[in-house]
Amino acid sequence: MKTNKSAVSKDTVPPLEMSSDNIKKENASKEDDVTVKEEQIFIKDEEELHFQTSSAQQGCGSQDITAQHEKQDGLQCQAPLNAIKEEQMAEPFGSIHAGISAEEQNFSSDHREDFERSIMSYEQPGSSRSNTEHLTEYEKVQKRSAILQCRKFLTIDEAMEIVLCPDGDKSDEDDEEFESALHDDIEEDTIQHIRTLPNIEVHDGASEDDILLSSRAEQQRAAKNVINEFKWRKQDFSPPNDIEWKDSLIVDEEWQTFSATSFFNLIFDDALIDLIVQQTKLHALQKDGKEMHLEKTDMKCFLGILLLTGIIKVPSYRTYWKKGLQLTAISDVMSRDKFEEIKRYIHFNDNTQQKTRNDPDFDKLFKIRPIIESVRSNCRKVSQEEHQVVDEQIIPTKARISLKQYNPKKPHKWGYKVISRAGSSGFVYDFEIYTGKSQKNDDLGVGASSAYVLRLAEGIPKHLNYKLFYNNWFSSVDLSSKLKESGILNVSTVRANRLEGCIMENDEKLQKEGRGSFDYRVETNRNVLAVKWFDNKSVHLLSTYAGITPADTVRRWDKKLNKHIEINRPFVVKEYNKFMAGVDLCDMLIELYRIDFKSKKWYMRIFFYLLDMSVVNSWLLYKRNCQVLKSKVKCLSDFKEDLAIGLMTPRERPSSVNGAATTKRRKLSHPLDAVRFDNIGHLPFIAETKQRCKFCVKGFTKVMCNKCNVGLCLTRTKTCYAQYHIK
Repeated sequence: MKTNKSAVSKDTVPPLEMSSDNIKKENASKEDDVTVKEEQIFIKDEEELHFQTSSAQQGCGSQDITAQHEKQDGLQCQAPLNAIKEEQMAEPFGSIHAGISAEEQNFSSDHREDFERSIMSYEQPGSSRSNTEHLTEYEKVQKRSAILQCRKFLTIDEAMEIVLCPDGDKSDEDDEEFESALHDDIEEDTIQHIRTLPNIEVHDGASEDDILLSSRAEQQRAAKNVINEFKWRKQDFSPPNDIEWKDSLIVDEEWQTFSATSFFNLIFDDALIDLIVQQTKLHALQKDGKEMHLEKTDMKCFLGILLLTGIIKVPSYRTYWKKGLQLTAISDVMSRDKFEEIKRYIHFNDNTQQKTRNDPDFDKLFKIRPIIESVRSNCRKVSQEEHQVVDEQIIPTKARISLKQYNPKKPHKWGYKVISRAGSSGFVYDFEIYTGKSQKNDDLGVGASSAYVLRLAEGIPKHLNYKLFYNNWFSSVDLSSKLKESGILNVSTVRANRLEGCIMENDEKLQKEGRGSFDYRVETNRNVLAVKWFDNKSVHLLSTYAGITPADTVRRWDKKLNKHIEINRPFVVKEYNKFMAGVDLCDMLIELYRIDFKSKKWYMRIFFYLLDMSVVNSWLLYKRNCQVLKSKVKCLSDFKEDLAIGLMTPRERPSSVNGAATTKRRKLSHPLDAVRFDNIGHLPFIAETKQRCKFCVKGFTKVMCNKCNVGLCLTRTKTCYAQYHIK
């Protein structure tokens, strides 16, 4: 019903008249599910009808109304008035000017009168299809709900049109003003006035609570950004113009003379060994009040023995010292009792500095934290490769501790989870040990799992076109976009539910087209490519530099034809498969000679992993150096053996001769090359008797090398000592 403007005063608003037929029509209308949430403004009539209604779709009863409602609408009361709860009854509205605060007096009186007159003369849209075609599905549902509750329904655009154009006629200037106010901002005095009117409510579609109208413009823009955040189009992907790697792999010239021990010291340095010695002695004093005699050489021997146990495995570590079965490479450098003493007291951090579990800064990895940070820091100093990978590793353990995780896709299903960033060669540049959901993880705006990639990628040089690969547990469009902004190109698999708004061909259709079929879309705002490739099953990939072309073929076994066939493969799939195995390669190298040593201390498994990973990293550096020098590369087992022997020094055995203690020095014809050419700690000393020179063979000398334990000529005319240690 239309209201006559001239017949209505400024202090009264005529009630909204609705027939029962209109209500039934509105109840009978069925709309689709809500897909878009937008704000609506509900304008209540001053003399709102107090009744309780529910739709026929919900199976509710009929409406309860007052006697005054029966006179106006002709509706029959079907329930007593006392069945209506007081909290469900809306208070009657007074004058349209009632409740206006003093701060609204600045609001233009003409503007206010026009606005109020427009509200009173606004005609409620009908239920015909023609009047609802411009509405969203959500607006249609809210409109129906508003009519059932005898409220006038206005969308945001309609309400703003009434505010800015109360007469209903919009000129070109009005259009510009309307668009500016709708999408940018509204005058503050207008906002304050609308908020204080007693017959206006502003609701968010996702909540029943009122929201401030002053934030309407900002929220509408935010909602618009969410809706249009991803724009997927099927068009040709245009990779960046320059994707060539702008950095280089640096090999230090000093590495040319490095031994296995020297390469190991780049990752597991002497300062870290000194720390372990200090904390072990402190722990012995704190635990048993024992002043432990432990030196740096003892700790190096202990580490060397651990490395050898990974190569030569026996049922029990005591077998290495067992009579008749002993391994002289171990028993000659350290006694069993000394080894067990170090094993008992070895420690890496001061327990008195550990925070309580209730402390927000509590660290679950406190006992092993210094070793973790030291190894991480040294790994990040190494020159990095162009292609790098972020993936998960498992440190095998079945200890009863909350840090333990289960991953059925890994060779070792139970253990501590490590998220590592490694190069395509297997070198680990950075890593994080997962400590559970309770850990303080800043999602960096991309989610908890994607944040791991961003944190690990902080050590990658920016804007030099490094390529990063990761799997679907980390992947998202936002992550790809953020890495691209940092100048890090990336390719990853992705879960289908993380491609918001990206609709590609379903599996049934791709399966009919055959193995090797694919579909793709391009996110135009970020220039990110999404590909769905069907092999045995479909797989989704995201890329910021690798496209569909140049495509190639790959060989697959066909069970139906019982032969190999060639299927199409997009370039992005080839790129991913080629460089994604870096972390898995590191896992394989560690597993070959893993330190499998039983210990009751849960953190020792992590320490053994860090030791093994340091050995693998040092071997990869040695291999990189050999490739530059074009020299023969030792296998990992030989390198690890040289490293273990280089860390160990022969011990002094006490023996009794005529009741006096003498020292028996182990004699070797020549030391190992790893010890002879490491350029560390080779100091001359004068022996009591002369020995034949091990270099020139002809001369005799009392000068000996304290580390190699051989006699070498050292005179004005003979420099056998220096030449013997040069490779």
